[in-house]
Amino acid sequence: MKGREMLFETAVEKYWEDKSKRLRGNTLEGYASAINRHLMPAWEGREVEGITHDELQAWVDGFEMAGAAEKAFKTFRQIYRWVIRKAQL
Repeated sequence: MKGREMLFETAVEKYWEDKSKRLRGNTLEGYASAINRHLMPAWEGREVEGITHDELQAWVDGFEMAGAAEKAFKTFRQIYRWVIRKAQL
């Protein structure tokens, strides 16, 4: 994975393969909900490395419900941090 660009959906797939072995069912359900409802519609087809802070902030600011924004952002952050560690960015 080192030094290669990665599509967001590929990052989600790899993250899921790794984390689904360690996380509880309820946690996985919450992540799956956020991924399917909020993250994939916003970021599918994008290179993870190309997502800018301003784009991410605008996405978070666009949520009408603060709870949904928080859940979606936390899930995005988990995936993003996982990619950074695995790709050694």
